[in-house]
Amino acid sequence: MLSRPSPVVVPALSSHHILKISAGSQHALALTASGTIFAWGSNNRGQSNPLDSLAVVLYPAKLQLPRSETVRDILAENNMSMLVCDSGNIYYTKPSSNSNARFHCIEFSSLNLPPDIRP
Repeated sequence: MLSRPSPVVVPALSSHHILKISAGSQHALALTASGTIFAWGSNNRGQSNPLDSLAVVLYPAKLQLPRSETVRDILAENNMSMLVCDSGNIYYTKPSSNSNARFHCIEFSSLNLPPDIRP
């Protein structure tokens, strides 16, 4: 990975309205105003793009989620990524050396939360 002591512009994202950036150990996520997610960096555990078999995603790539989902928050942590959607569903990459990496989903409806904290 590149060592940079100061921030730089990421040209692939310059035309997007970025609301949040989250950085893990060696990967990053960017959340746009439209709820789109871009990810790049180390992908050895599927944390940048679980649908891509590359060990490193060199440039920000748009992540594909189910059609009805819009992401509202992101978290990159160590070798894991989490996406919170407006439906309440939480998608995450599960750190493993398994080549079958993918997004896992915690469905909001399975959480049995009180009505006052539902989306």
